[in-house]
Amino acid sequence: MGETASNPGSHYTLNGIGPVIVVDDVGSDLKIFEVFYKKSKIKNPLLNFLSGTDLLDYLDKVESGNAEMPALVFLDINMPKLNGHETLAKMRGRKSFESLPAVVMLTSSTREEDRKKASEAGAMGYFVKPLDGSEYLQLFNTLIP
Repeated sequence: MGETASNPGSHYTLNGIGPVIVVDDVGSDLKIFEVFYKKSKIKNPLLNFLSGTDLLDYLDKVESGNAEMPALVFLDINMPKLNGHETLAKMRGRKSFESLPAVVMLTSSTREEDRKKASEAGAMGYFVKPLDGSEYLQLFNTLIP
């Protein structure tokens, strides 16, 4: 079941009209995310990346003015090479993104250690991947300011 450390809408909402980004190395998880995202009331474009490295490449384009600042970033924790915690740390290490408020960890991990690490790294939320896709829809619709 999807869960957050707190009510999803109370701590983070879409930050502007830029894209919503989801980073997950599992293609089927990205597809489920996308299906329910399209059913939500969110109008921001959705971008999918398969790795933290791909996200960081996109952020290079944002810094150079060739891509739009994301409105929200969902980061999977358990990814090869560069996991979500490492990706978030690298993102927060960049002046342009150190204060981007809308970063949510999206993961299958229910470990308290992962929640704490995500919070310390600057994640504004923590959402456990739901068994029922309708929980994605509920989450997405709480993000609209």
